[in-house]
Amino acid sequence: MAALRRYEILDTPPDGCFDRITALVADLLEVPIAIVSLVDTDRIWFKSSHGLDAQQVTRELGLCASAILQDDPYVIEDAASDPRSLANPLVAGALGFRFYAGVPLRTHDGYNLGVLTAIDRKPRTLTHRERRILNDLARVVMDEMELRLAARRVHELNLALQTAHEELRTRAARDSLTGVANREAILERLEHTCALALREGRSLAVMVADIDDFKGINDSYGHLVGDQVLREVTERFQAVARASDAVGRLGGDEFLVLLYPCDVAHAEATADRIRTAVNDITVVAHDGTHETRDERRKVSVSAGICCTSQSTDARHLLQGADDALYRAKRAGRDRTEVTVCDAPSSTPLHEESRRTRVVGGA
Repeated sequence: MAALRRYEILDTPPDGCFDRITALVADLLEVPIAIVSLVDTDRIWFKSSHGLDAQQVTRELGLCASAILQDDPYVIEDAASDPRSLANPLVAGALGFRFYAGVPLRTHDGYNLGVLTAIDRKPRTLTHRERRILNDLARVVMDEMELRLAARRVHELNLALQTAHEELRTRAARDSLTGVANREAILERLEHTCALALREGRSLAVMVADIDDFKGINDSYGHLVGDQVLREVTERFQAVARASDAVGRLGGDEFLVLLYPCDVAHAEATADRIRTAVNDITVVAHDGTHETRDERRKVSVSAGICCTSQSTDARHLLQGADDALYRAKRAGRDRTEVTVCDAPSSTPLHEESRRTRVVGGA
């Protein structure tokens, strides 16, 4: 039964391949009925039944239920007088089967799943040639079942490989510490977003931000606390960002946020919300060397934003955001500066017109 289940063939729809085999059996052996049957726990189910309008019968001894127990063809020349079959309902009932020849359908690992049968309503014998035909076609039935099992397993394997590939691709694109996009992935997303903004003619903003004096946090509290700060800052960025935005870690304590679609006003408001959210983080020392210290330290970020409504490319946007970040750092940190890039992408960066805004500040 376990071997039968692995083929997942029971109760499947009619199939032209198996129907052609039973039609061939009926034609070559000159019998009115030919069946591909599979023996279940309490029934005999027909995958194909040529000349018989039925889908299954009960598992009565004498015909298929007995043939499956054999290693060789099971032949009854006159079922009405054979003690093995005379009480079977298919013989004693209205159907009146008299001749029965069945070859077990055997798997490559030695399990009989069912029977390929030739049936007549009058007594007859089975010649050596007909026995060979029935044996060969029974092997064709099993070859077809094995082929479909193999095809299904290949399909399942392909799905598993695709899933594994997607998982690996996702992992490869994620920063292992924070869970957001890593440097390569976020820069690739920037290129795609620039192209999208150009096609759709909508404004785009790029924000580059880093944690103020992150080295001091690591030096004072240790790298485990520093890692926790990175994770909490990332959570604040993600909480403020919209579903259409993207957050990535460029490396160290530096982050990149893509805001699309986004005009200058929304970029400024987003930067202010991020800075406020990050200011709520408090660093408390956890290791033994600092247990007696009552020192609590606020976390802040500085950010630079470059906004454009024209065809500025990814490199220009990123450089503009970097320049704005450096200005924010020089101006005292815990602040955001905004650069508006109004020039087309073909204009060298140093020739672009800029309008600089300062958002917030400590």
